[in-house]
Amino acid sequence: MYTIEVKPLCVELGCIKIVGKEEFILRRFQENIIDFFKDTRSYLFLSAPTGSGKTFTLLAPLLSNILYGTKYDGALGIYPTKPLTVDQLESLKSILGKLGDTETDEHHVTIYELDIEVFKGNEKVNRYRGKIGLVLLTRDNIEKLRGSLAMESGRSVLDAIRKVLLTENVDYLITFAVPEYPYLMLSHMYRSHHDLAKILDIASSREFVYRAVSKMLSLMNDEDKLRSYSEYIIRHVKLLVGERGAERELADISSALLPSVLFFDEFHTWSFYELPTAIALVLLHRLVSLTSTRREMYRVVFSSATPNQQVLYVIEKIVGESSMEKIVVEPVDCGSGSVVKVKGKTTVELYPVKTRLTGPIAWFETDSHLPQVVDVKASEIENYKRVIVLGRRIWSVVEAAKEFHKRTGKTPVVVTGVAPPLDFHGRDALVERKTIGELYVFGNYAVELGVDLQNIYYSIVIASNLGELVQRMGRSGRGGVDSKIVVPVPNAYLSEIVKKLRGKNTISYSELIEFFSWVMPYEHIVKALGNKTAMAWNINKLRAYLPLATHVLVLLLRYRDKPMDLKPVLQDFVNMAGMLGIDDKFFSWLSNKVSRNREVLVELASFRLSPSVPYARYGSKEQVDGEANPITLFSNYDVDLDGTGKFRVIIKEPMQKAVSDVAVIEMIHPPTNSLLSSLNDAVIPFRLLLDILIKSRKSPKRSRLLSDPLIKVLEAMNVPIYFIYARENTVDTNRIRLLEILHVYGLALALKCSGEAYAYMLLL
Repeated sequence: MYTIEVKPLCVELGCIKIVGKEEFILRRFQENIIDFFKDTRSYLFLSAPTGSGKTFTLLAPLLSNILYGTKYDGALGIYPTKPLTVDQLESLKSILGKLGDTETDEHHVTIYELDIEVFKGNEKVNRYRGKIGLVLLTRDNIEKLRGSLAMESGRSVLDAIRKVLLTENVDYLITFAVPEYPYLMLSHMYRSHHDLAKILDIASSREFVYRAVSKMLSLMNDEDKLRSYSEYIIRHVKLLVGERGAERELADISSALLPSVLFFDEFHTWSFYELPTAIALVLLHRLVSLTSTRREMYRVVFSSATPNQQVLYVIEKIVGESSMEKIVVEPVDCGSGSVVKVKGKTTVELYPVKTRLTGPIAWFETDSHLPQVVDVKASEIENYKRVIVLGRRIWSVVEAAKEFHKRTGKTPVVVTGVAPPLDFHGRDALVERKTIGELYVFGNYAVELGVDLQNIYYSIVIASNLGELVQRMGRSGRGGVDSKIVVPVPNAYLSEIVKKLRGKNTISYSELIEFFSWVMPYEHIVKALGNKTAMAWNINKLRAYLPLATHVLVLLLRYRDKPMDLKPVLQDFVNMAGMLGIDDKFFSWLSNKVSRNREVLVELASFRLSPSVPYARYGSKEQVDGEANPITLFSNYDVDLDGTGKFRVIIKEPMQKAVSDVAVIEMIHPPTNSLLSSLNDAVIPFRLLLDILIKSRKSPKRSRLLSDPLIKVLEAMNVPIYFIYARENTVDTNRIRLLEILHVYGLALALKCSGEAYAYMLLL
């Protein structure tokens, strides 16, 4: 073992002071964000340490109004997980509660009456009196409100929220949301399942939308012909004719609940699968701005605690490098000038573990040692009282929690995305003990981007790459408290780090990250390779194109009486299609290779790609505990399929299994190469794929690797599949490599015979 003392982490204070019921002095980078909102650029990339105050960005447009006379009406905060969304809402409530009083809390709309003064140094700049509204848009929140109001639809709930905001005359709105609601509303896909399937069918009809837009642009100098062609399109798209009133209602809701400033937090979390739809959301935001009379108010802030050059490259490609400003917050010496401590002194213990593998992949193997590390450290964990243990796989997290419980008798909190064991606490305990109280959290990614826990004095952190390490280490010491972090390190790399340290026992946080950078890959290999190739795949081009096409389809309806006004939008849509690589080859593929099955289209257009199956824990008295990805369940638990006729998976004890061994369908003999080649690049329902394979005279083998129950689950769910023939000459080396990596992580199934992969199937 080797122990290093890491100095506290501070950021520079600025000179702007906000005075309400209490006083706040802004950080320097927060002032820079405010300045961005008076600038002419439309996009900002913000990289700041975890816990440094990025959430304050949501108030930056309001402060720009106060300081510079701009006219922003609010901000829309987008977060990757529901727990993080709720947590950031509560954090901002805490800030606003120190500035003003809560006036009302109706329909889950919280409104604050503020009377604040803003100073630069000792000079008063301006005073603000007004109402700030906070709204939370998550499915759970909407469904809860729908039940309490006895309303039939989520749209009715959203309209009720809109009316509260209008009645209360809120002049600055902050909406907190997971990306699905803004994505569905801005793309105009927020409608019944039946109508969604129909509009997607039109949008995916070869190049129909693209051709219609191109034709309209060519007629912009002839108003009569343009109007005539516009009417022709509307008659052709009969679905939309009867929807005009409903579309106007949705436009009113979107305008009221989705402010013009988009704050995209933790943007680095979207990779490969979700990245195309995250891109689409940014592009939709731009298209919406083009039909606004206040286009200059539409701004986007991309935020990340872990600077990622590949993500930055993707963003610059989307928005244009010249239109984006960058703010990178560098920590400063806590003993110099006017600073604020965001992370206390940290004792980092490098804990050596033996790994069978060498090279960067050895870092993944450290996860299997987590239960043993917890066994050794159980007493130390108990003594620190407020602790987070972060693993990667569900089985290692659960086994580590069980080990801790067995050694200490303390009941841990287990947060993994699957319901905790029956005797342990779940996520609810995090909210109750956010800042104080005894708390022993064992989790993986489900808690990494969750509740912002304060005063964590001790952590054990498993990490496979530098970005993951930075994100996870940032969970400890928040609030400026001192903490200890134990990092399991492969033996070979420990000696390398010690050699680089050259006997240093006290270093800065930046130096610590630099030393780790010598021995850890910078980012997750799926992200590193996936982000480079994501938009080169037809499937991801389609996922970015579909929401843009549905948006334009509805605009053709809304502007049927004044199609000339659509010229900027239509031109930008064509430009976006070009940037995404939408061309004749793409449309040919769309026509010939993509199933028009409504379930396939709906899943393709959803923001996230995460097929989930109901599961129940063995012994939970027939209770359905939740839904989870089937590969996640099969690779982390001993499982059975429910034998009572109900469609669900029964999970038993956690088990260590290789994900790649589970995500396999084995064949006695492979089908003919010509059959597999004909399926290459196809998007089809799983049942159809299975039928084709069976009728090829080769049947799926009863597999030792749980293929049979997996086939039954996927067949029952009829999961859409993107099929890639691994032996196709046109499949490039990078794509095969990425498919192999996706398979290792359970994001793609492998069709194998005698251990050899003939094809990969992405679960959509």
